Amino acid sequence: MKHTLIRIQIENNIYDRLVTDSIKYALLSLPYTINRMKLWDIRSRITNIAKGKISEKIFLHFCEQNEIPVQTEKCQTPFYLPDKKDFIMGREEWDIKNNFLRHTEPILSLDNYLNLPALIPNRGEWDQWTKKNICLHTPETETVCYLFSFMKGWEGRVPFLSIELTDYQISFISELATHRKNKETPYTEDWFWSKMATFGDGNPFNYHLNFHSELILCGVAQKKDFIHFKKLIPQNFQNGLFQTRINNMGLEIKNLSSFLTFYPRLAEKMDCGIILD
Repeated sequence: MKHTLIRIQIENNIYDRLVTDSIKYALLSLPYTINRMKLWDIRSRITNIAKGKISEKIFLHFCEQNEIPVQTEKCQTPFYLPDKKDFIMGREEWDIKNNFLRHTEPILSLDNYLNLPALIPNRGEWDQWTKKNICLHTPETETVCYLFSFMKGWEGRVPFLSIELTDYQISFISELATHRKNKETPYTEDWFWSKMATFGDGNPFNYHLNFHSELILCGVAQKKDFIHFKKLIPQNFQNGLFQTRINNMGLEIKNLSSFLTFYPRLAEKMDCGIILD
């Protein structure tokens, strides 16, 4: 069961709702979100935040449908504060690490995924790798785990998600980000969306999905696995499937355990997902 991957498939109407909620979060929180990827284009930053939230919401929907007892309430924070991990399961705090790939097929082969790296950012002593053993919810939790997944992000040059904003909306969000640096009192959600509608000719935002990208659950890293991770500089993987911009610690997916090791019953019965083989 070690190399078993899960292909999550959900209905389009539910998928679209999760995407909408993710974009709302990205827009609202961007002025308070660390620019980890050093992207200076506001549109790119908004899209990156939304894509990360989409993968998280798809996984949590999968858990709900399969009665997997994950806790999110203690991890969630107001939009102007960093989240405290993505979810709690058992005695462990979990972070979802999803990367978006560039390919033409709906999904890749099993071997392609198994030979991709599981990555944890490692840009300095302040980054996630250094803090990998720090629990934020003790004494309820005892350790930290990482769940690694992939989604199709582009087909050629076509992205799976395009967020459409007016220049006035972009200027508004950019100004808020500048004020955030000066530690201005957080704005209210109602005020923010009223302004976004005004600057968007009545529309807070528009978006277009070019295709419904599926989430592939690939592997889990626990404390026992961290010793095997190695330093990885920015590079291309598998002839351009995806490219990293920062230093990471990484380990090939095939060397990690499957999520099914925690819930082997999923191999017998699974809603909105199938085994990838």
